Amino acid sequence: MIGTVYFTRLNSSISHKAGGTTKTIVLASAYLPYDLSDLPPSKELADLVEYCKDRELPLLDGCYTNAHHICWGSSDINRRGEALLEYLITTDLDILNTGNSPTFIVSNRQEVIDISLASNDLIQEIINWKVTDEESLSDHRHIHFSLQSDRPQIPAWHNPRTTRWDSYKEDLQSRMGGHMRSLRTVEDVEREVSVLQTSLVESFTDNCKEQRKVSKRGAIWWHHERETLRKKCNRNSRRARRNQLGWSTAKKDCHEYKKVLRRCKIESWSRFYASVKGP
Repeated sequence: MIGTVYFTRLNSSISHKAGGTTKTIVLASAYLPYDLSDLPPSKELADLVEYCKDRELPLLDGCYTNAHHICWGSSDINRRGEALLEYLITTDLDILNTGNSPTFIVSNRQEVIDISLASNDLIQEIINWKVTDEESLSDHRHIHFSLQSDRPQIPAWHNPRTTRWDSYKEDLQSRMGGHMRSLRTVEDVEREVSVLQTSLVESFTDNCKEQRKVSKRGAIWWHHERETLRKKCNRNSRRARRNQLGWSTAKKDCHEYKKVLRRCKIESWSRFYASVKGP
């Protein structure tokens, strides 16, 4: 398997002591395969770091390294870890990992092989880095951290499902005048298209309340049964990591939890599709 890097550019308003300023941040996810003959970094990761350096863009990267080094909390040091650390020293990237909580856990092994990297000018903006105990349904644990920024204002939006359709039809008919004018030239067609478009938009916005708040009720397919399974899965995973429960039992619970989530998402999507499907 070859190395892969996925990245995007994010325009973010970062808070500084001198006041808020806007900067563009490159967010990336990198995978460094263990079975490659070359030592890390991969060409893709090196190219991305060079790209950001040339354009003076801050970089924030989550990296699945397959490399061990005590600098990021591993239990030992291997050649891959030495090579990766030697490379990072030549860049402006800092390692965000703190402590030695394992990021990769299987039945017979626990290790730190996932690291978070950030450019020097982002370090002060990143807080609360940690490996969580939340069950990820994977061999790798979730890593959480916060990037301090000015919260952008939520743009206004309209939910079509709250539209007063009877009033909408009446307003649309009133704006359109009840009939279409004669179309003899291209200008006539363009004028009528403009009138139609304006009438549709104005009738819709007048009869659909503008919203700025995002619902906090959570996923519509979530309920108590799934919350119980999630807690059981998390609890048994923690017990397995402490050798208080067999890994086969913990994996069985996680597999059952994953199946329930998949089924509920499919059912929820089917209900949504049926609710918006036309006659």
